[in-house]
Amino acid sequence: MRIIGIDLGVTAKHRAIVADERSEFISPIIKFASRLADLEKLRSRALQGVDPDHPLVVVMEATNIVWYPVAAYFLRQGATVHVVNPRLSADLARFYKRHAKSDRLAKC
Repeated sequence: MRIIGIDLGVTAKHRAIVADERSEFISPIIKFASRLADLEKLRSRALQGVDPDHPLVVVMEATNIVWYPVAAYFLRQGATVHVVNPRLSADLARFYKRHAKSDRLAKC
């Protein structure tokens, strides 16, 4: 399975990163627009080295209406698309920030 995490931009280009089934990043950050050519290039980079029918999961936050053409493209290509509620992701980020460990262990 390949996972594409997308940070949608309203005025700037979108940014994506690809991970494998072990959640290890296998691509650098990829900048793209909502144009068909860019979406096809992103999909081909995500599936590089595996069969074209390899399972593909796309995760993005519902940013304005910008998410719709990206989600529609990947759904037509047979990918599983998860559109995350921005309030839930903000709540989760606050939770993780509150419980982050920032102290360092001193060497003995």
